[in-house]
Amino acid sequence: MVKSNIFDDIKADVKQYAMNISKYSAIEVREQLYQATTSAIDKFYADYTPGDYHQRKNDFMAEMIENGEDDGYVFTEAHCVYQRTYNLYNSYKKYYKNNHDRTFSGGVILSPDFMKDTYRGGRELVFDLAYSGFHGLNSWEFGSPRPASPYAVTSPSPMDIIEKKQNGIANHPESIIHKAIMRANGDAYSYFKRGVGRPRTKW
Repeated sequence: MVKSNIFDDIKADVKQYAMNISKYSAIEVREQLYQATTSAIDKFYADYTPGDYHQRKNDFMAEMIENGEDDGYVFTEAHCVYQRTYNLYNSYKKYYKNNHDRTFSGGVILSPDFMKDTYRGGRELVFDLAYSGFHGLNSWEFGSPRPASPYAVTSPSPMDIIEKKQNGIANHPESIIHKAIMRANGDAYSYFKRGVGRPRTKW
C-alpha cells in the first residue's frame, strides 16, 4: 500500500527544488560579480605604477617652468597625493540574502565605507576617482587654478567592467540558471533521488 503522503512529499520536493535553484542562482551571481570586481581592481592597479616623490617633483616643476609659472613654488612630499595602498581591495564585499525562503538575492556591495580612511580629501573621493578609472589628480591639490588632470586613466574603468558584467548576467542568465540547476540536482530530497526526475518510491 502506497503511503497517503506521497503526493505531499512530491509537492514539498518540487518546492524545495525550485527554492534551491533560486538560491544557487543568487550565489552564482554573487560569485561572478565578486570575481569581476576583483579582476577590475587588478587591472586598475596593473595599469599604472605611481612614480616616486622625486620623479613626481621633477615632472611637476618642469611643467611649471614650461608654462612660465615657475615663481618659486615649493613642491613638497605632501603633494605626492597618490599613494599606492591597495585599499580598493577593501571597497567591496559579497552580498547574499535569503528573504524567508521566498526570494533570494546575491551580488557585490561597493562602498567607500569599507575602506581605510587614510587620504587627504577622504576615502569617498578616492573611491569615486578610482572606480571612474582615475589614478589620482594633480593641479587642484596644489592650489593651482588650472583644471585637474589625472596621473593616468584606466579604460574601461573598474565601474565600466563591473556594470558590463552585471548587464551581461541580466541579459543572458542562461549559464547562471544552468549551473544552479546542476547544483540543485545534486541535493537530497524526500522523494526524489539525487538527480531530479528519478523518484524513490516509499512503501
